[in-house]
Amino acid sequence: MSSSSSSGSLQSFDFSKVRRCTDGELLLVASGEATSKKWSTKSAPSPANPVPGTIQFGQYSGQSFGWLCYNDMGWVIQLLAKHLHERQTNKSQSAKMLNKDSLCTFAFRCPGVAKAVRARQISDSKQTAKSLQSSSQFVGQAGLESVMGFGRYREKTYQDVIENHESCMVGGHSGPAQWPDASRLVEAIFVQLCALHPSASETVGGVTKRRVSVITGEYSHIRRVVMDSDHLKTRTTLQLYEVNQHTFTQWWARRQKKQLATVLNLGLKQPSASAVSAVPTPHPRSKPERIMPAITQPYVFSYPVNTTGQATNIRRGSAPTVVMVTPQQLGRGYIPPVAAQVPSAPVQPVVFVTPQQLGPGYIPPVAAQVPSAPMPRSTKSYYKKRALEEEQGHYRRKYTRKAGGITCSLCGKPKTKEFGHSRFGGEPFCESASTQSKEEWLAQKRAEAAAKKDPPQN
Repeated sequence: MSSSSSSGSLQSFDFSKVRRCTDGELLLVASGEATSKKWSTKSAPSPANPVPGTIQFGQYSGQSFGWLCYNDMGWVIQLLAKHLHERQTNKSQSAKMLNKDSLCTFAFRCPGVAKAVRARQISDSKQTAKSLQSSSQFVGQAGLESVMGFGRYREKTYQDVIENHESCMVGGHSGPAQWPDASRLVEAIFVQLCALHPSASETVGGVTKRRVSVITGEYSHIRRVVMDSDHLKTRTTLQLYEVNQHTFTQWWARRQKKQLATVLNLGLKQPSASAVSAVPTPHPRSKPERIMPAITQPYVFSYPVNTTGQATNIRRGSAPTVVMVTPQQLGRGYIPPVAAQVPSAPVQPVVFVTPQQLGPGYIPPVAAQVPSAPMPRSTKSYYKKRALEEEQGHYRRKYTRKAGGITCSLCGKPKTKEFGHSRFGGEPFCESASTQSKEEWLAQKRAEAAAKKDPPQN
């Protein structure tokens, strides 16, 4: 299908030739003819004498409506969705808007276009909601004192816009919006209009409008008729104020909830008045003139038992064995090294000696054994495990160090001074592989280092 069909009649266009998918839905992808041409990305100027049934703006300016529906139905659906949303507030009669109205009337004759336009409007509304949510998050992060930077209030802050009285107006030249139930007459008008338009949307002249838009539009028409009639203004006291779509929607939802609550409460028994008790309420307590001090018993603190000096050192080694004997037990030939002089007669002197001083044949009667420190549980567990392994015949190899240290690559001996090795700075020395001795080599290196540090003056 080519652009020559623009001269044909719009009524004779066959919509059965519009490209569709296998499931019968409209194909919203541009055809090869639409993509092969290099269309201008800028909007083309409207022709001086436009041909009826042709598009007069955009990249397809000059093409017929039939050619657009056949070659790029996706572009048509996108244009119609935006145009219907714009027509709800824009009543302009410009050539561009009228050309869009003509395209809308022509395209809605095609089966499936209304459904595709509605789906596109729902998708655009979801994207708008996401953008508004992201903008609200931005306002929360930036603060209400930040400047908006866009729109009609670009030079004002968010706080000024919220507190501005113009935010409660219906439009730039209208008064503040009121609730429909503020006047019984206005509420009755809206109730009658809601009864006349029960469906969620209506198609008027090929344009689908929402119920809220239709009802508020008809109320505005009634209000204009009343205000323009001198007879009604002089003979009656009718006062019809401005009501926008937002206040109407809230009023209608509140009215529906109120009616639902009334219907549900009809079958319920309403609670009676609160029963009166036979016992009178006690009189309130009088405020005392002064606060009486509290009488309490003193608290007795229980201190822990003092255990100073009773702690045992578990890491202390065992003390040597000490035997306490008397001089009579040592015999006549033993001379004690130190004798304890005791002034009192009844008490016998005690001498502290070691078992080596008593001789090989002496057997001490009593030996004072000092208890050793307890063995840790981990050590006991390790010893028990080793003993069990040895009983079962599993012996561990004893560790023996194999390498004796770093060996010299020249002589094969360890690099120690006993085998004639030395080092000065980062340079090693092996006496077995050199004609000099270790002392001569060290003296030579020290002299060279001193000469580099303090070179001779010429």
